[in-house]
Formats: sequence, structure tokens, C-alpha cells
Amino acid sequence: MWWRMDRQEETFPLLESMCEYDDKLSAPKGFIWLLHCIRNSERIVKKEPLFLVPRLSLDEGHCTHSPNGRYYYHSEFIASPDNPDDYAAMTLFWERGQSMPHKLPISSLFYAVFSPDSRFLCGFTKDGAYRAGVSSFYVVECATRKVRLLFRLKSPQDFTYKWGWYPDSRHIWYALGKFREEKKVTIYKCDISSGTQVLLQGVEREAVFRDWDLLDPRYRYNLLTENAQAFAYARNHQIRVRVEPIREWGEAKQGESEVYVERRGGQSRRLIRRNEHQWMRIQPLDVSEDGQWILLKCENLITYQEANQTTQSIRSELIVWHAPTKQHRVYARAEYPPVGMPDWWFVRE
Repeated sequence: MWWRMDRQEETFPLLESMCEYDDKLSAPKGFIWLLHCIRNSERIVKKEPLFLVPRLSLDEGHCTHSPNGRYYYHSEFIASPDNPDDYAAMTLFWERGQSMPHKLPISSLFYAVFSPDSRFLCGFTKDGAYRAGVSSFYVVECATRKVRLLFRLKSPQDFTYKWGWYPDSRHIWYALGKFREEKKVTIYKCDISSGTQVLLQGVEREAVFRDWDLLDPRYRYNLLTENAQAFAYARNHQIRVRVEPIREWGEAKQGESEVYVERRGGQSRRLIRRNEHQWMRIQPLDVSEDGQWILLKCENLITYQEANQTTQSIRSELIVWHAPTKQHRVYARAEYPPVGMPDWWFVRE
């Protein structure tokens, strides 16, 4: 999702998002409109259709927006618009103002990430069947959609599925080995213009694990990382929000999580204490550059009993917090269906 909070002094900020679907709008077979919405504290003040996205997919796939909101990308095994039972691996790419997606001239570009300046999209291909090993990294020039081979992995079986952009939008890093065993990981830095790679050592190597400029999830990809959803960083990287613990649904307990607002210099303030709330899972999504406005996704497991049948769903709330006063307001609610229902189905407030 792409979020942007516009700071206001005395009222809750406007929240700009591309996170809502509308199945009532006319769309080609197999597609549904993704909306661009602007909310204030009470309601949606502006809503417009932005992208046509595939209605059905084998699973959630991987999708992301460029930091400037101009581009949208989706890759995975996608259902054919003509035959929902026919799936094929592909990469789809949109530019704002173009309703229909474009297919990039390459086999699926998986888990790609936009550069901080929104000029490039970088990801990798897989050399075999679904979720097989990684073969090569490619970079896409967003304005022209030209695709260029960046490099081929010498040891694809050792790839950690963890990599990211540097703030200059000219270099990426990627890791080989077991990422949780920090001392055993080999990390490389690659120039996207020349393809030149260097082995990181010392302070440069440690930055991948410590530097907020490189930890921002907007500009990196982490597969199967326990804390992948535990942090949200301000765009100036001077403030971040941390949630602990992050639990899977089978282990989550109501009221267990705590939320902290941290400054790069080391100061930390607890925004939400344990047992002060009833949510089972809290995920930080965004924080304003002054640290006053926090965007959280809060979730609970809801059980329904109807006609002697019990069903469960996940109720999700999008909540903005004013950190100095701890005032908060629910911007949107959604309810996700039992397993097996398509991921675009939800109940809107």
C-alpha cells in the first residue's frame, strides 16, 4: 500500500491512500478498480479510480507502489482475464493515468522494489517452477519500461531473499547465506548503471543491519523475517515506530503488543502500553517526519455463530494516532473472509 499523511496543526491529518477496491464500477472481465482515496477524520473527501488490477490470483502475490505514487507493480501467478482457471506467471506494471496494466518484456520479476527516487524497479527472476530458486537480478526504467539484466547470481541457492536500495537510488545491496546468522552472511553492493559489485566489509557491512536509511521497508525486501512488519520509518529516517512483539495468528494474544516512537538519536517513548487495548495484532504503517502522527493497522479475530455454524474472520482497523495527546481516530474498517475467499472481498465501513 502507499500512504501519505499530510500534517495539520490542530486537526487529524488528511490520509491519502490507494487501498480500496470497487466492484460496482464497470471493468473488463477479470479486473477490478483500485481506488485512490483521500480521507479526513470523518469521511472520504475524494475518491477516483486509478488502476485496473487482476480480480483473481493464485495467492496474494507481491504488489507495491512507487514512493511518488506514480507507478504500481504486481507479480505472481496471475489468473487470465479470459479464463479465471488459467494461471500464468507474469509481471504487470501500471503508470498513473493508464487504466490497463502493461506486461513487462520479461518472465516474472519477483518481489521487486522501487528505488527511493521512483525512477527504477528492481527485482529478480526465478529459474524454475513456482517459488524455485533465483537466477538473475533485473532493473526496469519506469518511465520507458525498458528492462536490463543487472547480474546473474553465482550461488542462487544461497540467496537470502533479502536485498534493498541505497538512498542514492544508484546502488542496491543483497545478501547470501543465512541472514539470521549475521556473522556468516556475505553482502554485496551493486552499481545499477555499470553492474559493478563489491563485497561489503566492516562499517559498510554493518550498515545493512543497523542503518535506518537501509532498514526502511519501503526500499528493501525481507522474506520470512520475524520483524519484517515490526517497524515503520518516517521519510526523513529520523523517527520510526516499533511494535513488539509481532506474533503469528496462532500465537497472538489480545492486548499483548506495545508501540514505541523512537528517534534516531536514541530517545524512545511508549505510545501504547500492554493491556491498554484489545487488539491481537498491531502493524505500524507510517509516521510523519515530526513524529506527531502515527498510522497503525490494528487487527482482531472475530467469531460468528449463525445457524449452528461457526466462522471466523479478521477485522482490521486503520487508525491514526496523535502521539503528543494519544488521541486517535479510526479511518477505515475492513473484514477479511475465511480462508479460501478471494483477497479483494471485504466489508467497507
